Amino acid sequence: MATPPPADTVVGIEAFEPTHGLTTSGHGPSCSASPDFCLFCKFADDGQDGMVSQLKALIRALHTEKKDLGAIVEAVHRAYNDGVRSQVEWTGPAGCISAPQWSKTAIRRHILFSNEFTGLFDDAIDQIFQSLIWRYNNCCVDSGTGLPNEEHRKALVDTIAQYARWKQSSRK
Repeated sequence: MATPPPADTVVGIEAFEPTHGLTTSGHGPSCSASPDFCLFCKFADDGQDGMVSQLKALIRALHTEKKDLGAIVEAVHRAYNDGVRSQVEWTGPAGCISAPQWSKTAIRRHILFSNEFTGLFDDAIDQIFQSLIWRYNNCCVDSGTGLPNEEHRKALVDTIAQYARWKQSSRK
């Protein structure tokens, strides 16, 4: 006979939440699910020469140059802190905040999940696959026998096959 769950365990539909809140906020990886300050969410585009537009142009330029997501986030964070932050006032839950902190986490979140910077999420998936392939390759062969470790070899080959399928589907 199965043991019933503890009294404080949530069961049934209440135990789950959406991956992305389409009808409610507070769920998923996007800015709308976070209380953190996001310059792009709080301030609309301000024309070609405005601070928001310039930061967005920086992201697009770095992406065109095939820069890594981490390098893009670092550059935007530095540009915000060095040239924009002192000009920003934001009214948040705690009241009016001058020069609010825009964290690298919040910048990365907006870049990846806003759909505003198409292609960056796909590039991140490429980097995940590349990292997995690199790591599996580095532990594929038993250093004592010189023979492939079958479990690691299968994981490497499977990851390469999945990556090839991903690349093919993303070209369409």
